[in-house]
Amino acid sequence: MKTRLMLLPLALSVCSVWAADVTGVWKAQFETQRGLQKYTFTLRQDGTTVAGHSSAEVNGAKRESELKEGRIEGDTVSFVEPISIQGNDLRITYTGRVSIDEIKFSRQVGDFATTEAVAKRASATAPAQAAPATTTVRIKAGKSQPVKDAEGNVWLADQGFEGGQTIERPDIQIANTKSPDLYRAERYGMDSFSWPVPNGNYVLKLHFAETFEGITGPGQRVFSYHVQGHEFKDFDVWVKAGGPLRAYVETVNVEATNGVIKVTFTPKVENPQINAIELSPQTAAENGAAAAAPALATLATNVTGRWKSEFDSQVGLQKYTFTFKQDGAKRTGVAHSEIGDRKRETELKEGKIDGDGVSFVEMLNFQDNDIRIAYSGKVSAGGDEIKFTREVGDFAKEEIVAKRERADAPTQPASTQPTAGSSARRGGGGGGFGGPIELGPDDKPAFPDPPAGFNSRRDNVPHGSVNVAEYDSKTLGTRRQIRVYTPPGYSSDRKYPVLYLLHGIGANNRQWLDGCRAANVIDNLLADSKIQPLVMVFPNCDANINATNAAPSARPGEGGRRGGFEGYGAPFENDLLKDIIPYVESHYSAFADREHRALAGLSMGGGQSLNIGLAHIETFAHVGGFSSAPNTYEFGGITPNTKLLPDPQAAKEKLKVLWLGCGNRDGLIRVSQGVHNMLKEKGVPHVWHVDSNAHDDLEWSSNLYLYAQHLFK
Repeated sequence: MKTRLMLLPLALSVCSVWAADVTGVWKAQFETQRGLQKYTFTLRQDGTTVAGHSSAEVNGAKRESELKEGRIEGDTVSFVEPISIQGNDLRITYTGRVSIDEIKFSRQVGDFATTEAVAKRASATAPAQAAPATTTVRIKAGKSQPVKDAEGNVWLADQGFEGGQTIERPDIQIANTKSPDLYRAERYGMDSFSWPVPNGNYVLKLHFAETFEGITGPGQRVFSYHVQGHEFKDFDVWVKAGGPLRAYVETVNVEATNGVIKVTFTPKVENPQINAIELSPQTAAENGAAAAAPALATLATNVTGRWKSEFDSQVGLQKYTFTFKQDGAKRTGVAHSEIGDRKRETELKEGKIDGDGVSFVEMLNFQDNDIRIAYSGKVSAGGDEIKFTREVGDFAKEEIVAKRERADAPTQPASTQPTAGSSARRGGGGGGFGGPIELGPDDKPAFPDPPAGFNSRRDNVPHGSVNVAEYDSKTLGTRRQIRVYTPPGYSSDRKYPVLYLLHGIGANNRQWLDGCRAANVIDNLLADSKIQPLVMVFPNCDANINATNAAPSARPGEGGRRGGFEGYGAPFENDLLKDIIPYVESHYSAFADREHRALAGLSMGGGQSLNIGLAHIETFAHVGGFSSAPNTYEFGGITPNTKLLPDPQAAKEKLKVLWLGCGNRDGLIRVSQGVHNMLKEKGVPHVWHVDSNAHDDLEWSSNLYLYAQHLFK
């Protein structure tokens, strides 16, 4: 009896916040093997029981069915539509998740077919929204069941999101929180979150932690989000939290004016992600405090103390420690900096504080010339971070972040909080990324690392152009998009070789350009006369992406493997061979023979490049796989019975370049090691290049720099 009494408040808490009511009319249209089907569901809810009927139209034929076995639990609704076909009774089972105005269903027709369908509420039939409770609404993203935090608060199961997928990582350790379970599941790739509320003022808390093992440093996941007029551009969870596996909470004071609080997400580098959302009505006292907050912040900003920053620049990785002392609006201090093995100490000049704005100058003497490095930035609301714009004379400008060094900052135990990019950080993902790293005698660099700045934009060299082109894919029956780099001085009076570069899972055709800076790499190689002019083509390697839907269907380590990577397999292979290559060779001044075609890719795209290139040696004379993923035939683990190299003799005779590259800190190195050992055993000439990188953009841009210099000889 005691157990029941303890559980009752929990049940009441959940019910008091979640008031899903599916009563009303819902409409859906979806394609099936029988053609386009149009449905109208009329549902009536009584507690957890759902009744109603459906009106369906298929190819002009109409039918009405009474719905059976209807139930709703939390935000999950299910029912059965019984139909009769040729005298046989058939069950069509619907199971779906309810958001405010739509239900995403899996529709299973007996044992014959399963269809994903979306039903949208007819707005006039929506039930009146009850006034939300005055208590806080807490949503645990990524979980199908409620979660209780360390303070006893109940967090509702994942709901309120539009788009995206979920993933759980139950065994990871999380710093900076008393409730690590809030960060052991997430939703990623979502478009928005919304929640109905009465108009008024609210406090919204967004909970983040970077827990995906494929992210090994700052800049690898960057997205923006917009909250009721507040815009958060280029949000980097790694930077905000101070590293991986660390909790970070963004608090925003918002006002609802149209009966809903909405957050919209926009990807830039990798998919957006979130772990939890907390929404609280402001009390009158809190409203007053919020109004006074800006004035208080102006008076209270104090940057006295030590701040640390690391950032990439044209001269390499720079590490700074700023020691500030503030006296009113004046600020003095020193900067200790380290670039490679060079260190220097500089007194800071012209320091000022104005509200949350801070500025100062670092003087640098270079070849007997004094150079001003001007810093201007804003102190975060929490007072533990400054986002600076750093201008080095008239030569360069960088955006950097300095974080306050606190004596009471929690440390990360070495056994559970691995450093960024370390081989230990590889657990938890569902996609097979990571594993034990065992290096052999062959696993070493074949070439020196590229020089510093090899992938940085150089203003004193000519630059190629990148354009978007659309083509009709007859293979896929849709209109699709590629990005095409043409070199400086591109002319239709001559022919160019073509390099096709394939991106990784969860990305799109911008990854090579935005993350790996492929255009900069090739521009610089051309300027240094290390390669001949070439065209680069960046396809969307997921066949599910078309010209109007640029959202990847999965992200690394998370939905793709469970879905079988269908979009990255034969559909894309056929699209590349039958549609993309013919389009490029008919619309650009490109050679149309195998000797002038090269194929390469990173991660999932590396596996695709090896799978496609080695099976079509008649099409490609140059093939490269960088950090090839588990989709690699024979050695990746997903398709162990499919031979990667169907014709070893043809590979020996016809391939001009076969390139394998991987970092020795990449848990996926076992895939490339297996390919290398097979090629070595069969006597197929190839490059096996193992450097000191991880599964990251630097690895892939470095391999492009080296690979490109061996092409089209």
